[in-house]
Amino acid sequence: MPIHSSKRSRVSMAQALTTPMFFPLPCRGHPNLIFDLVGPSDVNEVSEFVMQEFFHRFPLRDVLHVETEIRPWIGQYIAHVCSKNFSIVLRDLHRGYRIIAAAINDVDHKERQEKDINLFTFADPVLRPGWHKICTLLSKLNKGLTYSIDPILSMDIMVRIPSISLNSSSVSFTICFNFVFFLL
Repeated sequence: MPIHSSKRSRVSMAQALTTPMFFPLPCRGHPNLIFDLVGPSDVNEVSEFVMQEFFHRFPLRDVLHVETEIRPWIGQYIAHVCSKNFSIVLRDLHRGYRIIAAAINDVDHKERQEKDINLFTFADPVLRPGWHKICTLLSKLNKGLTYSIDPILSMDIMVRIPSISLNSSSVSFTICFNFVFFLL
């Protein structure tokens, strides 16, 4: 599907797919890479990947104690959002099917159901003061934002290993990874 810069084309990309997508999905131009949906059997592997490659490299990691404030709940959160079938990983066949990138996505509704959890669910000011500060900051940054659509796909965590080099350019990787989101 070609990407066009006109406003009309962007709108049509957001519409339902006419051709269903099936995973695993090869990454065009990179035969050793495949996209895959995150399922229940992947939760532990994805949780550990997110801990190591995202939270331990997190720009605000000095504000919180990653092992005590994040590790206790990250598996529960990832299991919950991945049950919605919108989270994907990029695996490298040459590295033993190892995850090299992940996009942990959620579907947000204007009125969140009580049983639905998100990253803010775990922002307890007593148990996790650092995580609470970060979520408070994020809430302030999002204050006043409104969306006319419901539901909306929320890209909660997007992470890749820093050593990815695809034909000397991570730009093609980023374009390929983001393009899959538009197709979802």
